[in-house]
Amino acid sequence: MFWNIDWSVAKWGLPGAPLGGFLGAALFTTAPAEWLQIVVGLFLVSTVLQYRFGQKERTFDVAKWWFLPAELITGFLDGLIRAVGPVMNTLYLNAGVTKERMVGTKTAVSLPTHLVKIGTYATLGAMSGQLWLFGLAAGAGALASNWLAKRLLKNMPELRFRAIVVGFMALSGIVMIWQQRDILIRFVG
Repeated sequence: MFWNIDWSVAKWGLPGAPLGGFLGAALFTTAPAEWLQIVVGLFLVSTVLQYRFGQKERTFDVAKWWFLPAELITGFLDGLIRAVGPVMNTLYLNAGVTKERMVGTKTAVSLPTHLVKIGTYATLGAMSGQLWLFGLAAGAGALASNWLAKRLLKNMPELRFRAIVVGFMALSGIVMIWQQRDILIRFVG
């Protein structure tokens, strides 16, 4: 687990993210959100150009209070369409929160959010036995990846870190769009 947390960011993100996660998870059981996933995917792919493949340090100035509404919205989207955590990387990078501090702060904000979402999904009957196993496996994988990342990030140059983060954001966006390819094909065709 990371203990290198930027509490000036976490104190703003923590109230919004779990509330958004609860609202998104509650809506998940009733609302289709395929087009929303496509829009988020396109945004993630666009970060490659925004950051010039990781060469640009920041694309806009960020006030810490922005993390409250941003985490609320991202928590909501994550509860509704899942896997939108990379969207927040843009805000973290622009706030100057990078490397170990980014991973630690995102973990501190996302852990309570995921617990709230799991509780909401379970309460509303959207969790099957197999999904519980997937969730436990994902949690164990997250712990292992945090441990590994802590060692890898310590000596990594800032530019390389930014390039990797931006690359993974774009890859996440491509995967999100690919998952909705049937919707796009029906729309175009």
